[in-house]
Amino acid sequence: MSTSAVSHHGVELTSKGVAGQAARTLLAGSLDEPSQRHARRRATLADWRRDLQRQEDEKPDQHRRAKAALAVYTLARVAANVWFLLWPSSRRRYYSDGPDSPSLILDSILRPLITGLGVFVFLYREDRFSANNPLQVWSFAAAFCLTLPVCDLSGEEVLEVVFMPTLLPAYAVTNGASILWEVCCNLLQVHMTTMKLQALGRNRTARVSRMLTKLGTWSLIALFPLWLLGAPLPVWLSVSVCFSCTFLTIGIQCGALILAACSALVKAWGDDDETIRWTACLLLVNSLLILLGPAISFAGLFVLIAHHLGAGGSPRIVVTVDVSFQVCNVLLLSGMVGPRLMNLETLKKIAELSGFGLASKRIAFPGHISRSATDCIVSFPGKYSESWDRAVSSVQKDAYSLACVFLTDADAGLGKHASNPATPGKCWCQQIYGPIPASAYLSVVETSAAEQNSNQKLAFAEADAKAMGQRLLIKQDQGEMEWEQELAEALRDAEKRCAENHELAPWGCQWFEDWKNNVDRAEQHHQTLHVFYFEGCKGKGKMLWDQLSDKQARQDARKSSGLGASQTSEVAYLDKVGLSYVEHDITEFEDFLASHS
Repeated sequence: MSTSAVSHHGVELTSKGVAGQAARTLLAGSLDEPSQRHARRRATLADWRRDLQRQEDEKPDQHRRAKAALAVYTLARVAANVWFLLWPSSRRRYYSDGPDSPSLILDSILRPLITGLGVFVFLYREDRFSANNPLQVWSFAAAFCLTLPVCDLSGEEVLEVVFMPTLLPAYAVTNGASILWEVCCNLLQVHMTTMKLQALGRNRTARVSRMLTKLGTWSLIALFPLWLLGAPLPVWLSVSVCFSCTFLTIGIQCGALILAACSALVKAWGDDDETIRWTACLLLVNSLLILLGPAISFAGLFVLIAHHLGAGGSPRIVVTVDVSFQVCNVLLLSGMVGPRLMNLETLKKIAELSGFGLASKRIAFPGHISRSATDCIVSFPGKYSESWDRAVSSVQKDAYSLACVFLTDADAGLGKHASNPATPGKCWCQQIYGPIPASAYLSVVETSAAEQNSNQKLAFAEADAKAMGQRLLIKQDQGEMEWEQELAEALRDAEKRCAENHELAPWGCQWFEDWKNNVDRAEQHHQTLHVFYFEGCKGKGKMLWDQLSDKQARQDARKSSGLGASQTSEVAYLDKVGLSYVEHDITEFEDFLASHS
């Protein structure tokens, strides 16, 4: 067993610190089959683009209909506001100014247009928006929430009519709806900022933000029943907790973004990487909006409540300014406006520059042969990662030997080759793999800025690709057409790399040499050799040594195999040299450990 960023040829990965592979190959299974791979391959990149453009043209024009619906909805909001503005209504008594008030007129027209523009940007920039990016999905939800007509003049009139049979005071209905709307919009903003902090490697700060947000939200929810029960002390405590959590969350998030951005700016100032500097500047602007947005939201709510209680003054222009700041923050957070700089790689670099990059490192395992042991595990299925971790930790007690190796980087031997004595001038690759297809030289990683441990996952993938000479392709938030174009270019580069390396395995064959040496040492100490198979597949999938390089024979064996890819080569070698071994189902591993404890 060995390590590799590509699992579909010759090697399995058992990764310490991450479950499964550090970098998953997301190419369709057809790329693994030579006949299908060649059938799907385009002759040139231009062919790919023509095909993709034709696919785009054939899609239903959903965006055009959505834009039309948005325009109708926005104009309807404006028209309804103007109509209610001019229509004599008892609602007028709540405003010190008349229907010709500039504040009312501006709010009635500008706010629907500004919020509609925010949603329009998401629909217009379809090349940037991706439904697979949680940050952008939540940003779109926030933009849509801002377009709700809850605080519109027309919306207030409708709420009064709807709730009139309940005999609730008009100001209670409209204030309650306004508070609920403002809280929902600001909670979405807080959640998006938390996701950005997580992408920047500030995992502890993100966890604290989530905890405070939940506590503040629940205290606000508890406020309403406590108020109805007429309990002044619990109401005061609930309000205090809510406001304390709100201000703490805002302060923590703002401070974390400023620290990350300033640290990156200072350390990257002398570099030529303009992307880092611009992204850090956008984060600084983001942090400023985090402070201003909620502050203006509170101001708008307080003025609104004070006005309805008879203090006078129109709050609507304040709400308009508040919404404008929220729309700007949503568009900046999601990367829908300005240069496209807030991608995962850039955020990862900023995290590293600010001291919050990769915190852990995979530890290579060269095998362990104990002289005092009587048993040695010589082949183990790498897909059972938890069992593998237990095998490595238990072997340190010298209860048994473990010949399997785990190579994590170039220093450990990943990507290196070892000479095969039977074929002078050649390595083991030709014997145990045969010609390797170009797809093995392409490492595709799917991740998002909001994904847990995304920085670590990307760092491992970059290290593996560098050690093995692979082309690393990150599938994050690209549009479909942009992604297909990047994939086409990466495939061409992978073909070039494969040809330059004479179709040898990019992960190398040093692992096999190290494993063979461990097996030889175990045999010298007269240890009993043990091979573990997949669950329910003991004894299945074995091949003859001379058939390993035969693609068809390997494919036939893999159809019902109980061995991993590297295990197939290991067991074939044991059979070739005539070494006897005991076969086990993986379900017998616990009993094996217990007998050696």
